[in-house]
Amino acid sequence: MVFSVEDKALIKNLHLLKGYGSRKVLAEFPEKNWTKSGLETLLRKLRDTGSTDRRVGSGRPRTARTEDNVA
Repeated sequence: MVFSVEDKALIKNLHLLKGYGSRKVLAEFPEKNWTKSGLETLLRKLRDTGSTDRRVGSGRPRTARTEDNVA
């Protein structure tokens, strides 16, 4: 499930300020078509890191085509 930046900010505020969990967020916004597992993953990331942003260093490493790498 892909959340927009606005969605992440809304979910973060509801969780931190009002203590909403995944079920309560789903009940408040049925038109968003979010999944419970997607919300739980986002909330787990929020609890672990304090942020909903992508972790630094996660994902495929970049490669650079330099003269040393070509040789």
